[in-house]
Amino acid sequence: MSEPTQSQPQEPTLGQLLCSAITDERSREHNRHVLDRVAARSSVEAHWFGAQIAALESFDPWAGVPAALWLRGYANREFGQDLTPHAVMRIRGRVCEVLDINTDVADALPLSRVVEVLREADKASDSPGTDSVSQYRWLRVRQVASLFNLNPGVVTKNADAGIFITNGKTGYERRIDILSVVQWELARLNQQDMVVTDD
Repeated sequence: MSEPTQSQPQEPTLGQLLCSAITDERSREHNRHVLDRVAARSSVEAHWFGAQIAALESFDPWAGVPAALWLRGYANREFGQDLTPHAVMRIRGRVCEVLDINTDVADALPLSRVVEVLREADKASDSPGTDSVSQYRWLRVRQVASLFNLNPGVVTKNADAGIFITNGKTGYERRIDILSVVQWELARLNQQDMVVTDD
């Protein structure tokens, strides 16, 4: 008989990190309120309760997760914060922007993948070929959609059809030549003008 296999523990996700940060913040706020009420009754009791709170808050559930520790350093560097809910949401926003995904998909990403995405984005922004002109010439799907008030699906469809010029890549690496979108938009506006003139 073969030995039963043990399932490997699942790697924590970005969504779990965010939930943990929100829970920790709410817990700290609750403890502060309780401590204020206790202090109004007795300074001795408040001292004892304060020591208990400090001991609880010193526990770090993410201390053994290398990816979470890297993200803590990233949050410190980029936002001047620890892994607060605000900092984690900003990390999630950055991942959504880089991968061109929504928050639900980002929340399901393992933390190691989040670290990988942020590292790749840092390298891309530091590359010598990136300049102030090219960053506006080649935009992400969601950037084009927002700028021209289009559905992201329409942008992707036009890019796949060759109507919009791309860098030849797919997914989060896809970039669209903004001039090809301007050309398409102008042609569309010209057609609307012709219809109005004919009427």
